[in-house]
Amino acid sequence: RMLVNDGGDGGAGGQTQDIDGSEEDDTPPPLTIHTISHLILDETHERDVSTDFALTLLRSMLASSSSPSGRKRHVPRLVLMSATASSEMFVDYLTVAGRAPSAIDVPGRIFPVATNWLRDCEGKARRAMDGKLSSFSPGGGEGRSRSDETATGDGDAAGLSPRARERIDDGFVVALIDRIVRDDRSKDGGGAAATGSGAILVFLPGAGEIESLAGAMKKSPGGGVGVCDVVKLHSGVPSRDQERAFRPPREGRVKVVLSTNIAETSVTIPDITHVIDTCRVKESRYNPSTRIRELTTVWTSRASMTQRAGRAGRTSGGTCWRLCPEDFAMEGMLDQTAPEMVRTPLDELILQILLLFEQRRDEQRMAVGCDGTKNHPPPPGARPLKFLSMTPTPPPERSLAQACRHLLDVEAVRTVDDGESFRLTPLGFHLSKLPMDAKVGKLLIVGCILGTLDNALTIAAALSCARSCFLPNFQGLDRSSVEARDSLIESGFGGKDWSGGTVKGDLIAVISVYRAWSTRQRSERGKFASDHALDNTALRDMETLRRQFGDLLAESGLIPERRVTPQDDGRGSEEGSNCSNSLAVDDALLTSCSLVAGLYPNIATLVRPKRPRQGGR
Repeated sequence: RMLVNDGGDGGAGGQTQDIDGSEEDDTPPPLTIHTISHLILDETHERDVSTDFALTLLRSMLASSSSPSGRKRHVPRLVLMSATASSEMFVDYLTVAGRAPSAIDVPGRIFPVATNWLRDCEGKARRAMDGKLSSFSPGGGEGRSRSDETATGDGDAAGLSPRARERIDDGFVVALIDRIVRDDRSKDGGGAAATGSGAILVFLPGAGEIESLAGAMKKSPGGGVGVCDVVKLHSGVPSRDQERAFRPPREGRVKVVLSTNIAETSVTIPDITHVIDTCRVKESRYNPSTRIRELTTVWTSRASMTQRAGRAGRTSGGTCWRLCPEDFAMEGMLDQTAPEMVRTPLDELILQILLLFEQRRDEQRMAVGCDGTKNHPPPPGARPLKFLSMTPTPPPERSLAQACRHLLDVEAVRTVDDGESFRLTPLGFHLSKLPMDAKVGKLLIVGCILGTLDNALTIAAALSCARSCFLPNFQGLDRSSVEARDSLIESGFGGKDWSGGTVKGDLIAVISVYRAWSTRQRSERGKFASDHALDNTALRDMETLRRQFGDLLAESGLIPERRVTPQDDGRGSEEGSNCSNSLAVDDALLTSCSLVAGLYPNIATLVRPKRPRQGGR
């Protein structure tokens, strides 16, 4: 429901009209910023790019409406809401012309939640958790110096959350769930029909960890785990399956929900009495060495931990089990999640600013054409650096300049006027519709044009994945599996006998192994990956990313709707493989051309000497 201004003064006394479809006779006014009376931004503590972008636009509107010399414009009442964010920062930022916004503290209605840290969890599970010694070492368990982190760009030098490199001990989590269920059921008499326990919510960083823990629980059918019904909850689960998380369990069973941070704020499951918090989250990070944004597992913030614990006290008293020591949480974790704007590349945001400029420019021209009035001519271009400097937490100037140079290299933007203003190119207009790195987006667009889209989807997924699909040779791999992988690459796509031409390169090899892996039955893929020194989890992540990228291309109109949707066969659906976007799907030489065109100037060639000798060029 939204309150829309109906001739009043922005909700400060004027009448409002409630738009919910109940008044069939009255046609509501068009939904624009001028007809909205109240605008509500929820979960502002998450500080995602969209929230900061909206706050910057709204603050500029407040400033212009409060200026004595400026033309008075309608500004909606702005309401920011959060259960954990500190209000001081938002009050300071939105104070315009000496007028400070009001901060209202609403006491929460939540039942008491007992908090248990790692030592208590180990006592409950009656075993120690593996992998904790390096994870909880000073500096967040990175095992590197701060200078190393700064040099590689993936540490917490810019106030970012430290990375969590150790794998989650699934066996420990299963043992903890087992003891929770056993003890709660024993309090209820221990009979066959005893329930005793409400639902258990386990916070995990991603879908891969959810599948791993679900598999571990399936392998432990006895004891308390044997009476558990496992429900998976993440963004990739269909909505009809997500509804299972809200249904009561069968009689005598205990519901265990394995969820990402989607259950932290987006959804509320009322019957949760136990929360197991792994204290990890997938966070969007920028890797400057590859110039690719990736999802990285990091330690969550203390504010998020508080939010997660509150999920256990919605309808009754509950318990939160945190899988980290208390001193590490107080000293090694951030108080609030770092704003997304300071930890992600700014290319996409700059493209959005320029797209907004183009839309406003077109609106002004249309207005002049309709009413015949003459307005001031629009500026020759947009100044994204100036706009981003006015955000609640401005990104470093070096990052802004680097992003602009990158977009100029990709030919997504062009400079106008004094060199500080920019305009979108036709390529940049299409890239602004794709929420991904500009070079990855350009690679997909070139793939559409050259008919190598299916291969481009695989490469784009590999570049955007946080881990390589090739296992390093120094991890104690069986030599036979490494040889099998080399043979697979040599005989696969782009190999010496490939009909579409012979091409060497890491990304060409990725296409070869992904095709071979995806043609296997799902039940056989894990063994195939192990036998060929491949990372099965990384390949599954690539499969998901391929599907997401295909959907984005369809939504942006670059390919026919649902014509090219990557399927399990690694070659796209039958319909998609036969369309014009994938006619050259087996042409390795043309695929290499799309690689060069999409990733230029980030390319390199190895020229080997003609005669065998030490070294090379």
